[in-house]
Amino acid sequence: MSGSHESVSFIDLFAGCGGLSLGLTRAGWTGLFAVEKNPQAFATLKANLVRSGSNSHYHWPKDWLPVQSHDISELLRLHERELANLSMSVDLVAGGPPCQGFSTAGRRQADDPRNELFREYLHVVQLVKPRFLLFENVRGFSIPFGSEVVVEGEAGAHVHSISASDMLLQDLQKLHYKPFPRIVHACEFGVPQLRPRFVVVAIREDVCERLGEDINPFEELYAARSGFLRKKKLPLDPPVSAGDALSDLCGGVRQRCSDSPRFEEYVYSGPKTEYQRLMHRGVEDDSMDSMRLVKHRPPTTERIASMQRECPHGSAIRKGLLREQYGLKKQYLAILNEHQVAHTLTTLPDDLLHYSEPRILTVRECARLQSFPDWFRFQGNYTTGGKRRTHECPRYTQVGNAVPPLLAEALGDMLLRLAHQDSRLGSPEGGSDGHRQRQPVG
Repeated sequence: MSGSHESVSFIDLFAGCGGLSLGLTRAGWTGLFAVEKNPQAFATLKANLVRSGSNSHYHWPKDWLPVQSHDISELLRLHERELANLSMSVDLVAGGPPCQGFSTAGRRQADDPRNELFREYLHVVQLVKPRFLLFENVRGFSIPFGSEVVVEGEAGAHVHSISASDMLLQDLQKLHYKPFPRIVHACEFGVPQLRPRFVVVAIREDVCERLGEDINPFEELYAARSGFLRKKKLPLDPPVSAGDALSDLCGGVRQRCSDSPRFEEYVYSGPKTEYQRLMHRGVEDDSMDSMRLVKHRPPTTERIASMQRECPHGSAIRKGLLREQYGLKKQYLAILNEHQVAHTLTTLPDDLLHYSEPRILTVRECARLQSFPDWFRFQGNYTTGGKRRTHECPRYTQVGNAVPPLLAEALGDMLLRLAHQDSRLGSPEGGSDGHRQRQPVG
């Protein structure tokens, strides 16, 4: 690898519908492959990012890994040798394991089996040994559950609470990575949504030595923030608001929904703000999917209208009020404020209500709040319920689980600069990391 035009590669684990991959590729990274267990979420990623020929965002190793959904446990069981063959030849392993057990938006559960999936992420890291890691999860990942852990030290045994992030950072150090953790708010990078996230950038120790003791990825990230937003023609402060993101997707004439004829959608009349123009860039004939308006029953529409009149916009409504006045047994609900950044999007479509119309948001509106471009097309059913909820990943869930592409792109820009700097500092032979001796991956 040499020069500023080198090709840099990444693997996306727990990839979902592709928000993180999209952002990284827009920053200049090339994907090797993505691992996502759910077939519906993977279908969306594949339809948008895994294309034929030069249009693909991935150089997929099809000789040993089929282009289909994969469980990470299955990947490790069936392809450990192939992963080990990639050792020292991959620049970045990225991903965020399922976070429902950590999320403060729901019922945090210390024994949720999904909470252990980050260890399988680490197993892949141990085999592949990338230069950099990018780990993303909910803010609750860094909050102790309150369980007591006995720690032996020089002063004897003592008891304290430990978080999943503590364990992750310790394990990364054992694997010879220097981790840099930080809570990052997506709205700081042009996303019209607060969305605080626990992000870890980890750098392999030999790379850290070349980059210098004073290297700090997040200082690099925030130093470039104003330039990133200026390039996108987005404001530094105040952040992009819900109205800035959604005002072109509501009101006006209705028509039969293009991908769901039993429903209606609004006729699109064009973008009105810089954010909307950014999101709509590259769309042909104003064609967008997932515009379907929900068919609320009249009592539901009346209740939402009442809440919009009586409750503050932009603040979460108290659970007691939801139950006592509106008969709703919900953990969380908020009405968007047109002039403020949106609340953090969840996977439940009725957690957020529109700021001016008595309804929940469309999938496309949710995608706008996540900074997915309008050309990005979602696959699968819109929503699901009952027992199927634990097995399926409909469009609302795909969007709610995603990493916002704009945030991913900003992180990707920063990591790309570090990767290029490291390559310039390395010896002509590739240095001690043997990074020039790449294994074939396609």
